Amino acid sequence: MQRVLLARDAVGEHDRVQLDRMGTEWTGDSRCSVHGIQPHGGIPDELRRGAGGCHASELPSRWDAGLGYQTMHVTLLTLHAEVLRLEGDASLYEIRTEAGDPALLQSMLFVI
Repeated sequence: MQRVLLARDAVGEHDRVQLDRMGTEWTGDSRCSVHGIQPHGGIPDELRRGAGGCHASELPSRWDAGLGYQTMHVTLLTLHAEVLRLEGDASLYEIRTEAGDPALLQSMLFVI
């Protein structure tokens, strides 16, 4: 059965899913046992594509496949966060890691 949403409802649904994915509860179709942006900033579903796997707390080299996936995810999260911020919604910037740090910032620092 096809689900039909009005544009404003689709935007809201997308925003909600993005917030859930940044947290640690949403599992989706993940192959990892940990989810969301980790306290060190890594995103398990992106890191699993590299040498370190889902539980990597660092990238072993600048050539590791996990770096490209992590970087792309962080880039798109940042774009989404900025679009929402321009609309008066800072919720993507307010998500915290389990350690209480700003999740988006931690994910940026992880890539750097």
